Amino acid sequence: MEPSYPEGTQMRIEEVKPTELTRGDLIYFKLELNSQYYVKRLIGLPGETIKLAPAGIYIDGVLLSEHYDVIPESYDTKTFILSEDTYFVLGDNRPNSLDSNNFGAILGSEIIGRAVPID
Repeated sequence: MEPSYPEGTQMRIEEVKPTELTRGDLIYFKLELNSQYYVKRLIGLPGETIKLAPAGIYIDGVLLSEHYDVIPESYDTKTFILSEDTYFVLGDNRPNSLDSNNFGAILGSEIIGRAVPID
């Protein structure tokens, strides 16, 4: 999650229902596809349309305002339509992140909780 959180940053996991999460939360999940655990930023919520483009991330046609690199030039323009109980996640270090741009939306059942950095 660099540059927001340097490698080695300790985090605690708050168990929450996926419906209690909000855009921008850090979430901890286990991807069924490869049985790996991840911490990523929650970008898209069920029912939304997410468009990745060189100009930024659009949610239902509205540009998402973020404080770090938005989309690397290497990303192709892609559109993801989130169905019920699916979520879209991206790492803060977008050029070097394995995230929904690669493996698609994640299921609510894969979410373990909210990741909160420990001061």
